[in-house]
Amino acid sequence: MKALTTIFFLIICFSVKAEANVSYVPYYHKSGDAPRIMRIPMPFNSDSLLRGIPRISIGRIYQIDYVATAPKGSGMSYQKKLNRERWEKFKSMISIPEGSAHYENTIYQTRFNTRQEAEKLFHGFVLYFDSPLDAVHTASKSSLTKLMEQIAEQTITDRTTTVKIPKSVRNDSVYVGTITEERMSRMEEILMTNNKLLDWNYDSIGVDKKYYGAYYFLTKVSAGVFAAYKALSSTHLFRQLNKVNITDHTLVVTDMTGSMYPYFSQLLVWHALKMNEGKKLPYVFFNDGDNALHKPIGQTGGLYPIETNSTFKLYSSIQRCMKGGFGGDCPENNMEAVIEGLDRYEGIYNVVLICDNWAYPRDANLIKQIDVPIDFVMCGSDFGVKPAYLDLARRNAGGSVITIQKSISDIENMEEGDAMRIGKFQYVLRRGLFTNQIELVRY
Repeated sequence: MKALTTIFFLIICFSVKAEANVSYVPYYHKSGDAPRIMRIPMPFNSDSLLRGIPRISIGRIYQIDYVATAPKGSGMSYQKKLNRERWEKFKSMISIPEGSAHYENTIYQTRFNTRQEAEKLFHGFVLYFDSPLDAVHTASKSSLTKLMEQIAEQTITDRTTTVKIPKSVRNDSVYVGTITEERMSRMEEILMTNNKLLDWNYDSIGVDKKYYGAYYFLTKVSAGVFAAYKALSSTHLFRQLNKVNITDHTLVVTDMTGSMYPYFSQLLVWHALKMNEGKKLPYVFFNDGDNALHKPIGQTGGLYPIETNSTFKLYSSIQRCMKGGFGGDCPENNMEAVIEGLDRYEGIYNVVLICDNWAYPRDANLIKQIDVPIDFVMCGSDFGVKPAYLDLARRNAGGSVITIQKSISDIENMEEGDAMRIGKFQYVLRRGLFTNQIELVRY
């Protein structure tokens, strides 16, 4: 046992800037849903650092995990200097973009008894990231057209003016209580046949990764919608929108900047499944100024409003917004877009704002002009909700924050010292602002 302990003192352990972000798990599992995930393995008990990292272009970084093995509670503080050097070398090899704000974690795996068992576990870095915005923008315009053609079951050209999609019909709604993701997948394999889609809703995802208060909708759809749904790489936005009360008096406002492109396909399929040829909904899409260099608060522009029940018209509006621009900088004009929709459409009782968790609105102060509740649907919150968004929702009477894990309401009634948990993160209200107990590293 003494020899085994000595071995683990030699194992690489990292602790830079985000020293506090250390956790112990039986085995390492993927800890978030990023557009791209790259594993950079490292030999067990090796002094040599990473070799052969692919030459790739990196846009936004969400999280970097260093994965090692160690008995729970181990400190290994004497390794800190060596660890810093290895972090620095790793970062120079991947070229972290200037201005990046992401999480850095050291994760120790503890489920082993012998050296041989430890050697079988993964060791190294895991990078959660996305491609640069211009590359994502180009690819997304093409992929969205292909998706629309799949939904419509016909070719879409510049001359296409209308597309008829058969209305979806809900067959059943069944409550199942607490359920694991594995069981969810098995049920989908059994029930999703003959153009029937299984769409989930639930109260929350616990720290045990089980889904609590879960129920599913079984809906008969066209062959095109069924194929498009099956082709989606993620249905997270579906599950978040299922938590929102959408009526004839709901305004849907959507961030269409480059960082949000992974969610556009979900929004299009969701509309085809839920709203097609039924009630009209007012939408406002925004791209933060049509690539303008000067972006005055409240007058940034790049707003594309439409009221429709047609999936094709929705697609056309999204395409116009994408062609108009893709942001280019991090802050967005969310509140300007909300105000545009409220001024344009009458009888709006609530707003669904589909927003980028990693891009806080530059015009956040305009929220004082908004007197209806906003449901902030947070895209990209697998790695934690930015506390600033919780603060913004707290300033909006009746507002809520919707993540893949749960929905949080009554935020404006929270008091000093109150805490809430969203997934693995805990947020505490201190001096009128929320703080996240896991550190976000900034460059």
